[in-house]
Parts: sequence; C-alpha cells; structure tokens
Amino acid sequence: MANSLRVLLVDPSDESYKTFSEAARVAGFELVYASSYSEGISLCEKIQPQIIFSELVLEESDGVDLLMTARDHIENVESILVIYTTVQDQYSEVAAFNAGVDDYLRKAYSTQLLASKIKALQRRVNRINGQNQSLGNAC
Repeated sequence: MANSLRVLLVDPSDESYKTFSEAARVAGFELVYASSYSEGISLCEKIQPQIIFSELVLEESDGVDLLMTARDHIENVESILVIYTTVQDQYSEVAAFNAGVDDYLRKAYSTQLLASKIKALQRRVNRINGQNQSLGNAC
C-alpha cells in the first residue's frame, strides 16, 4: 500500500478503531492509529498522512489543537483535518471550523458510509495536491 491514501486516526476509543479498520478494508486505504495526542503528533511527523481524523475529547489536549499542531508537522502534503466525535453541540462544531478544521463528523457512521466519506475526501486530497504540483511546475 505504499502509494495508497494514508489516514491517521487519533482516538482513545477501541470502537472507533474497529470502525475505521473495517472502512480501510472496504475502501482500500492505509490506516494508522494513535490512541493519544502525543502519539498522534509523533505519527504525523513520521507518516505524513493525507487525512487526519481526531476525537474532539482527548486526555492531553483537544482534537482541534491536535489537528492544528499536526498541520505544522506535515511537510509537502496538504492534509484534510477532520474532527470525528460524539460531541454534538453547535458551539464545538463552529469553534472547530473557525479554528481551521476541514470537516466535523459525528460518530455513528456505518462502515460503508465512513468508507464512502473517506473516498470523497481522497478525491479532495488528489485535487489539492494536483493543483499544488501544477503551481510548482509553473514557477
């Protein structure tokens, strides 16, 4: 899977990991899992994921902070940053978007729907990275 989509999930929930693992099998993407903030940041530097999903509620900090910090640790890749959470209040969602996240999903997605959502995000990643390569070639 060397050329496949790299997705990082940062979430202390085993249930989320199971859902994403099944979605990875269905959609054919590479899933890397971190159960904590610090592990998530470390993996961002190592694997340079194209999509990062984070639970909003993490022990060491929150998911929005993780995603904004992760963006600073990723080189040469435009990543899509997504909150994936059980938190269902409008304030948290608005605050996440205002901070710079790209999407906000409430947990309860079926495996099939999650796989389809990730495929849609992959199309966005491909367009973004294709545009960046075109800009680099123009200079």
